[in-house]
Amino acid sequence: MHAMRHFPDGAVADHVMEAGGDVMAAKFSFNGQLAFGSESPVKALKPNAKGFHDTFGNVWEWGEGYFCALPGFKVHPYYDDFSTPCFDGQHSVFQKGSFASTGNLLSRFARYHFRSHFYQFSGFRLVSACHLETSDMDAPPPYVGGKPWATKKAKAGHMLYETPQYIHEYLSLHFAEPSELMPHAGIVSPVAAESWPKRCAELCFQYCQGGRALDLGCAVGRSTFELARKFDDVLGIDFSAGFIDTCKKLQELGQLPYTQKVEGNIRSEHVATVDAAIDRSRCAFEVGDACGLRADIGEFDAVLMLNLLCRLPAPRVLLERLATLIKPGGVAIFTSPCSWMEDFTPRCEWLGGFQDERSRADVHARTTITAALQDGFELLYEDSLPLVIREHYRKYQLIMPHVAVYRRK
Repeated sequence: MHAMRHFPDGAVADHVMEAGGDVMAAKFSFNGQLAFGSESPVKALKPNAKGFHDTFGNVWEWGEGYFCALPGFKVHPYYDDFSTPCFDGQHSVFQKGSFASTGNLLSRFARYHFRSHFYQFSGFRLVSACHLETSDMDAPPPYVGGKPWATKKAKAGHMLYETPQYIHEYLSLHFAEPSELMPHAGIVSPVAAESWPKRCAELCFQYCQGGRALDLGCAVGRSTFELARKFDDVLGIDFSAGFIDTCKKLQELGQLPYTQKVEGNIRSEHVATVDAAIDRSRCAFEVGDACGLRADIGEFDAVLMLNLLCRLPAPRVLLERLATLIKPGGVAIFTSPCSWMEDFTPRCEWLGGFQDERSRADVHARTTITAALQDGFELLYEDSLPLVIREHYRKYQLIMPHVAVYRRK
């Protein structure tokens, strides 16, 4: 969204060099260079040749990508720390200026960066795309922290969770009756793997009830709704907009149709239903990044993180955040299949699944997590908590996630 653009005729002239605020609006239909003293309605000025309004000026456009080095980037000796401290995956790109922007701030070549708390004079232009590739994908170094935060490989992996197939598979995992999830009771019946999100919530109840709970990586929401049986206020957050849209529909309607794959293109129809005994008004859902939670999210009595860590680009960032996210005496509950893959997590960020470079000892995520939390948390419980994911009538995944409960000191 924030690649440098050229005018259709290929000219390199910049409009800010051709018009001041007194003629900017009349000549280019841009509310910039203080042509007006405030924002203007989107359609107040003429559109461009392609029918778009406010392609420059009025409000800053907040881009999809983050500020990063572009090919050929070099640090200028006269201002050596202007850009590089912000190559951190937290500074969103702003461009195209606002009504109050003058000079180079309104330039068609301008590209600025702010963190997400910067809202003044800012807006956005909605782009519909299945896979939006931004300039921070596989950007060259330098990076704050020495590692990239956005790769094409990871983006493609996360896009899987936006597809109808994955949404329906997760509705099945979360809401299917045991006979629907595994209709082979006479042959095999993994009872211990049934109703997995509900069992995770019930595990939480053994250590904490009442107050606020956070379901981080809530998927399609079964665990969030189950937490509302015992907690007064439950927030479900997921990186997938498709998952969160599904959660909100379930919250509004109480049920939602979905299908299960039987064989090939044959599908069976089912309905995901939230237990009527659950007060759905206790729940709220929002799209969010577990590695970059909003600053005003507050503290929680319990944070549930189900099969989340090995799908994060920087899981240590979340572990460090827990000390300010959980109230003293509150609990953190992790489950993880420890399926570390570079499609989601750069190799240098894995918490386990490798050998220590010096000792050559095997490193497992469970020990890394406990070591990272040892100063602020105590380990209360750990075990395995099996689950079954149905792919189709004759193919299933039996997964044995590690589960651990920690209490904040």
